[in-house]
Amino acid sequence: MSLPTVKGVGTFYREYGDARKEHVLFIHGLGASSIRWGDIPEALPKYFRTIVVDLIGFGASEKPLDADYTSKD
Repeated sequence: MSLPTVKGVGTFYREYGDARKEHVLFIHGLGASSIRWGDIPEALPKYFRTIVVDLIGFGASEKPLDADYTSKD
């Protein structure tokens, strides 16, 4: 699957609704993926343009081997 890139890394996202409407961006937390949002992004396009993303290293986005996927204090 070919993904659009962010800083050279394939990044998965989905969009719903009319691009002329106000946008809502759904971003998951550490260790999760866009699946965490369930069907909420798909339920809102009547009112908003919704975008749900898998951050780099998570979900369906690419996982660079040289990246650190841990949280730091």
